[in-house]
Amino acid sequence: LEPNRVEYPPINTKLFYNKKIRRTQTLVYVGSNGGDTKSAGIQEIINKLKKDKKRIAILGNSHYLNKNLINGCKVLTNLSDQELANEYNKSAEVYAPQVWEPYGYVVAEAKACGCQIIVKPYGGPREILNDNK
Repeated sequence: LEPNRVEYPPINTKLFYNKKIRRTQTLVYVGSNGGDTKSAGIQEIINKLKKDKKRIAILGNSHYLNKNLINGCKVLTNLSDQELANEYNKSAEVYAPQVWEPYGYVVAEAKACGCQIIVKPYGGPREILNDNK
């Protein structure tokens, strides 16, 4: 993505861009409604990150996750676009393990902010990451 350009579907690159600040956390996107993400996969990711002593931020509907699992994680809800862009910029990696996602704003926004992104090997998010423009 080029600075100060709007991509389709629109990503505001005046807001979502790499601020080149110190990245201190790993962000895990758990989906918007629980149907697009397998909770077992999320649990596996979070347990691995905890074992590796990573600081974890969870974005999305975490209400269906085990409370012990998310204990010690920063849970992000109801963020403004500016707050979301700031969280992406604090994140070295973004995990977006949705099993279906036609486009994936989280992936596009995180990519614009310079995050390393980990997705499933199919669907819209993979196509976004394969676009080297």
